[in-house]
This record gives sequence, structure tokens and C-alpha cells, in this order.
Amino acid sequence: MVHHLVIGVIFLVWGIADVLRVQLPGVLARRLESSSEEGRRLWQRLLGVLELIVGGVQVLFCFFSDDPTVTSILLAVMILSAVCILGPYYHWRKQEKENDT
Repeated sequence: MVHHLVIGVIFLVWGIADVLRVQLPGVLARRLESSSEEGRRLWQRLLGVLELIVGGVQVLFCFFSDDPTVTSILLAVMILSAVCILGPYYHWRKQEKENDT
């Protein structure tokens, strides 16, 4: 159960950093390199929102893991948010790579 709390806190911190547009060091910053600064800022915030959702779900899971209904709802929220944000993000990244070449 502690690992859900740790993962949740990590994602919450990462999400807050992305939403507030804090420059992260090393590999974490390279994932959002873009030729368009405006596009990078938009996707950084959207990925930050996703990270906040995932982190919040992980933390809530620690407290509600005994109730299967709540666990199912939390899982559904996490999956839907990932699909709604990561699908367009990967499409955008593919277009960015095609434009660069």
C-alpha cells in the first residue's frame, strides 16, 4: 500500500511542476522538446494535468482500496484521462518529428 502513496506523491509533484511550467532537470525536460514553444507549453500543462490525475488516483487508492466499486471508478478515471491526453499528445509529437525532417 505504501508504494501507491509514494508513486502518487511523485506524480503529484511532477504534475505540479509541469502545470507551473517549472523546468525539470535532465531527461525529464527532454520529453517536451519542440520546435513550437507555444505547443510545448500547452502539452506540458496537459501532461501536468494527467500527472495530477494519476497522482491523485494513486493517493486515493491507498485509502479506498478495500472498496471494489471505488477502486473500479478510480481505475476508469485514470485510463480515460490517459487516453484523452496521451492520444493527441503522441499524434502531435509525430507531426513535430515529421516537420523537423
